Amino acid sequence: VQMLEDRLPWVFGAGDPDSFQQRFAASLAFLERLERLCHNVSQVENLRAQPCYVHFLSKWNLAIYFQIRFQEIAAQLETSLIQPSQRSKGDEFFLLCHEMLWSALRRCWDEDVFLPPLSHRFWKLTLQLLARHRGWLEQYVARTTSAREEPAAGPEAGDSEDGMSCDASLDLANPQGAVLLVMLHCDTQKAASMLGSLLTDTVQPRLQRTGFTDFELLQGGLDECSQLLTSLGPSISARLVSDVARTCCLQLKMVSDIPRLYRRTNRELPSKPSGYVQQILMPLASLKDLAMQNSSLIWDPEWTTSVLEEVTKQYMTVTKDVLVSVKKMEDSLKRLKRARDRTPLPEGAA
Repeated sequence: VQMLEDRLPWVFGAGDPDSFQQRFAASLAFLERLERLCHNVSQVENLRAQPCYVHFLSKWNLAIYFQIRFQEIAAQLETSLIQPSQRSKGDEFFLLCHEMLWSALRRCWDEDVFLPPLSHRFWKLTLQLLARHRGWLEQYVARTTSAREEPAAGPEAGDSEDGMSCDASLDLANPQGAVLLVMLHCDTQKAASMLGSLLTDTVQPRLQRTGFTDFELLQGGLDECSQLLTSLGPSISARLVSDVARTCCLQLKMVSDIPRLYRRTNRELPSKPSGYVQQILMPLASLKDLAMQNSSLIWDPEWTTSVLEEVTKQYMTVTKDVLVSVKKMEDSLKRLKRARDRTPLPEGAA
């Protein structure tokens, strides 16, 4: 150990995390071979208690190594959250933000990253990544909802600053608005369902080598994370329904123009619906057709029902307001006519 310190001090440096991981893993493998030469557990314990053994392990700056890996893995996820509409390059998810989450989770336990003495820290990082992604998604949906509720302040006020406009085209390659929300919903539910395999396929094989056995405890933690992710489904669905219904209801502005089109004109009574009626549900129909054409996208029938209920409610409200307005106008004209009939003509008037 002393010769290593004197002649090869750079061996213990964590500046290059890849090389550090390889050197430390090789050192652990060497120590394990030494321990296998012992005849019983007592001899192994005595070997591990030797000052040179303890000193050798203490020379490795594992805290610095983990900090470098932490920044590397966390930055990978944070970068993907800046542009949530960016499409995934793989087949597991639609959006890059979910693909990078899953990649970061597996990266913690990769053979060229994981080190047994840092098991507890990598497990904590796993939970932190899940919490960060869930917190971002929760804030993202809430933030865009608040932005949509603010009053219009200009000619482009219908578009939210983060690209969540309902007027965006239905483009799977560059998802915006309702399409993005459908993908977020699908990816979130899929990520929640995949957390079970993360433990059995990725985490458990690494921890078994360290002698860890209480996997039920870890499973409980991942189950809770899965439930928290799943619980975001209703808020994303509500945001989706609100956006689609809002777009559909834009056509309802035409209802107030109907009295003006027929008041004091010789137009014939309409025999077919107005043109805007056929356009009201086009945003919903187009979005649903797009989802149905893509076998990976899951369209929830409750979205259709909720949008129809909201549009119908708004349609009835607007129609009622127009009828009340027309009734008030007619009553006002009748009162004016009666008042005019009761007013005597001035003398000399023809």
